[in-house]
Order: sequence, then C-alpha cells, then structure tokens
Amino acid sequence: MTLRDIRQEDIADYIRWETIETEWQLWDAPWLYEGRTPKQCERELKEYIEKLGRWVSEASEYSDSSIRSRFEIDYQGEHVGSCASYLIDGNCNILDGCDTTSLGRTIGICVFDPQYRRHGIATAALTGLIDYLKPMEASASSPKPGRATSA
Repeated sequence: MTLRDIRQEDIADYIRWETIETEWQLWDAPWLYEGRTPKQCERELKEYIEKLGRWVSEASEYSDSSIRSRFEIDYQGEHVGSCASYLIDGNCNILDGCDTTSLGRTIGICVFDPQYRRHGIATAALTGLIDYLKPMEASASSPKPGRATSA
C-alpha cells in the first residue's frame, strides 16, 4: 500500500466511483446522495471534477516538505481510494484549513472498490496518515512564543 498525491489520471477513477461504481455511497455519508435529482447530480459532478482539478494543480506544486491534508491510496499499482484529514468545529462541521477555531481533527478514508476491502489496505492507509499527522499535531499543540498557556 502506498499513499501518494493526487494525479490527473485519478480524476477518471473518481468519475467512475461517483457515477458507475457507487456502492460505497451507501455507507460513506449516504445523506449526501439521498434525494438528489438528475440535474443536481450533474451539477455536483461538474463541481466535483473542478475541485479535483484544483487538487491536482495544487499537488503538482508540492515539494517534499509541503504539508498535505489528503492522500490517494494505491495498492499493487492500482488507485483504490483516498484518505484525508479535516479540521472540525464543535458541531463536526468541516472548517477551512486556516480556521483557528478548530475543535479537533477528523480523518476520512475510503477504499471504493469492494474487491480491495478486507485486505488491510484501509488499516495501513490510516496508520500511514496518522503517522504523517503526528508531528504536525504535536507542534500545533506545543506552546508558541508569545502565546499564554495554562500550567
């Protein structure tokens, strides 16, 4: 299992997962997919493809030291899913990455194709993501110069 940045060719996988191989939508935030009209689905897919394009563009600018909030999951050379971390508020709303009112961080992971589930891929990806985030969370919670802390 490998965690990597998103690439242009991944967009075709996401389109397939959003339009053809949609089984995962039954358990990954199903409320987002209920009751949508075909027109809404078309509009949301177009917006999602644009967002994916922005993510590809941003990822193409990353250096080895860039801080990432999401990764694609590859298994035996196949793109099988993604994992990401998000800042959330007290109502579990996802916040902008620069929002300083964050209550905490949540993580999301999806292995889209059922044939790749139950092989430890998600567990390995989750472990990799947590290992990646640990140093950032530690430095974010440590006292900063000029910032008061309670003893």
